[in-house]
Amino acid sequence: MVATEQRRHPRVNTAVLVQFRRDILEDYRVEYATDVSRGGLFVRTDRPHPAGALVQIQLVPRSGPGLIEGLGRVVRATRPGEIDAGSAAGMAIEFLDFDREMLEALERRVLQPAARA
Repeated sequence: MVATEQRRHPRVNTAVLVQFRRDILEDYRVEYATDVSRGGLFVRTDRPHPAGALVQIQLVPRSGPGLIEGLGRVVRATRPGEIDAGSAAGMAIEFLDFDREMLEALERRVLQPAARA
């Protein structure tokens, strides 16, 4: 049986620094997102938040000053070795509350440069 692609937006394989936290009283954790789209990203981490968790996200693009930030929801979490020995541990996060300005910055500063590389 062939798995069907369910993504609404094309993804770009890239490494972008991402800071995230579940609660405003929590310090930001810093990891790398390994693929990003206009709809979300995958963060490699050995300590993923559970599916359904809301997270504040800050992307730190290589190009230009300033952060790209908004709210996301963890849609899938994988712990180390959960699927198989070679699978990446981490969490897929869907963007929920990224305003138009942030989405345009994401497109301009993360997605387009990575697609050209």
